[in-house]
Amino acid sequence: GAMGYAGALHLGWLAMAAGVLAFAAAFVLVLRLLSVVLALVQYHGFRLVEHQGRLTVERGLLARVRTSVAPRRIQAWHLEETLLHRWFGRRSLRIDTAVGGQENDPRRLRELAPIAPPETCDALLRYLVPQLQWPPQWKPLPRRAWWRLFAANVPWNLLLAAVLCWHFGAWGLLVLAWLPWSAYAARRQAGWMGYAVDARLVAVRGGWWSRWWRMAEVDKIQALRLQRSPLDRWLGTASLLLDTAGAGAMAPPLRIRFLPEAEARALQARLARMLAARRLRW
Repeated sequence: GAMGYAGALHLGWLAMAAGVLAFAAAFVLVLRLLSVVLALVQYHGFRLVEHQGRLTVERGLLARVRTSVAPRRIQAWHLEETLLHRWFGRRSLRIDTAVGGQENDPRRLRELAPIAPPETCDALLRYLVPQLQWPPQWKPLPRRAWWRLFAANVPWNLLLAAVLCWHFGAWGLLVLAWLPWSAYAARRQAGWMGYAVDARLVAVRGGWWSRWWRMAEVDKIQALRLQRSPLDRWLGTASLLLDTAGAGAMAPPLRIRFLPEAEARALQARLARMLAARRLRW
């Protein structure tokens, strides 16, 4: 009767949801495989050399691409270490450069080491930036910053739970089981976040599952900006954003987040004094 019809309808919705999730997982897997194949084609025979004061990269399987840049044109550095990288003991090293052309121009040099051992990436940094202390002494962010990361995910979880409850009834509440994992991930991410500032370098690090480091020489910083959202004003915190030329849209910004306001303003004043006493280098 009615109970049987309701049960069949409910099982039908569950089967449809399972099918959608399976299709989404297969789609993501196919995209990942395609990205791996594309990377193999793009970076086949990758070769980095220094010649006549310029860094030159040659790469490509179907078509050989040759790009070069003068080290003085490098504005910022970006290290990345995904979970897959860590399994195989590898990282990638990319750069932002102050050169003309579009951001997606294939002739623009971005990767100095698409995949390499961490020691190689660190040695390359130290070689190209003389007197660089790398890795630096990291200063952690306040541990209470974790809940700021966690709180940003809560509204989306509640919205998704409301939509699923409207379609599937109480079963939609199962999505709230993601919240404990989200809180755990936020705590681990906040524990990894940190920054370093010395007379030569400004660096930040972030992520957790996939880790990243972003850094720039003080002489390459073009602007400092203190950011405060309404929540920052309520909590007495601030973020410090540092701009460099050629910053890629896909890279994390050079930003120190969730600092106490007094610490953020003191750091801004310290960097402003350092920049005022130096000449901007392109």
